[in-house]
Amino acid sequence: MVSAFLRFVESLSPATSTSVVLLALLMLVTVIYLIRQALIFRGYGQMASQLRGLKAALRSSHIRRENNKVIVSGFHGEWPAILRFSKDETTCDVNLRLSVPSNLSLSVLPRTATRGSEKVLMPTDDPALNRRFAVRTDDPRQARLFLSHEESLAEIKKLCSTSQAMLTLSSGAINFSERIPNVDNLARRLANRLDSVTVLARLAARMTGSYRFKLEPLPRWGVFTSLKVSSCLIALAIGWLCFALDRAPNSVPSGGGVSDILTLSGFQGWHLADDGAFDDRFAYRLIRSNVPLAAHIELRTDQPHESADAFFLVSKDGSRRVAIRIKGTILYDSRFVHLAGIVRVPQERMGDVDWAASAAPSEPVESDGLMLVPDAGDISRASILFFTEGHIHSGMPGDYRDVKLQSKVSVRATHLFDK
Repeated sequence: MVSAFLRFVESLSPATSTSVVLLALLMLVTVIYLIRQALIFRGYGQMASQLRGLKAALRSSHIRRENNKVIVSGFHGEWPAILRFSKDETTCDVNLRLSVPSNLSLSVLPRTATRGSEKVLMPTDDPALNRRFAVRTDDPRQARLFLSHEESLAEIKKLCSTSQAMLTLSSGAINFSERIPNVDNLARRLANRLDSVTVLARLAARMTGSYRFKLEPLPRWGVFTSLKVSSCLIALAIGWLCFALDRAPNSVPSGGGVSDILTLSGFQGWHLADDGAFDDRFAYRLIRSNVPLAAHIELRTDQPHESADAFFLVSKDGSRRVAIRIKGTILYDSRFVHLAGIVRVPQERMGDVDWAASAAPSEPVESDGLMLVPDAGDISRASILFFTEGHIHSGMPGDYRDVKLQSKVSVRATHLFDK
């Protein structure tokens, strides 16, 4: 399948093949992204949209999968945050960790919890909170100072609104976890939880000794993998573009490329001539004169900074055709039963052409010429097209073999053919 695609692309013009490859890469990236999203949220059903909505509450957020857990990381305000989710059929367990430069030690756990019972119990000024939760600490002085802020106690009450919530402030981090029975408003609920934890983080960071702590950086989950995939795809696209440019003709299209002209009405079924379309005698003598075969030639016109494109085309039935295009307009289009080939005549050599007596230009030619040779064996049937004030005119050389094709700045100027 891949080899068939490559053969198809190679049959296209460079510009079209590059577009096809870039489109294929875009489709591949899209498929990879969709598969990755499906794997991350497998088993989470409608909760997936809630978790995607949570990304709006975090800056530089990233979502990944770890076993049966979905992990969302990012920054909330200035603090690095990590949220871990695990889900069963009816409930969702959430753990939120916020990195904070603080050495405050404080836990707010349900009365039924046995963890941390060895620490000092610190009753708060809220009886309802004291009945349901036990507030404990290793440093009563610091904890009392922290809880003396009305804002601290208010945010703790918001976080511990359910009986299964747990809040701990430890050296360098704040951890909050709870079981959520209804996931319908999960994103909004967790955004509010993040706001409350951030307020506690701000207050804890003001405590004595906070300057000695550095924020815990976010793990670079999935970043390197994404960068590797992106780098490979970009490298593949650049490599293909270089290959396509290498296949492109030496001349640069000024009024549109080969693929452009072949899409015009009346040009369907035609293709750019290959080396085999040139008459063997014409090709042999051209090569001997050190002039390359070209079916797409850029020509200078008599207007400043203007150029034209000449195309030697072949149809499926073997008919020949020559078209000249300037700024998107076809100025010349002629078909031939036989055509040995075409070649550019430099403007500085147009004055040296020995024209046939009845077919010479009336004025000096100020543009490049395009010589058309219908029959390599008939020296008098060739014609040279040239530009005058935006129009195409023609003349006939007495012997096309005497037309000089090399620029005068060349080290050695030669005749086109040896007689």
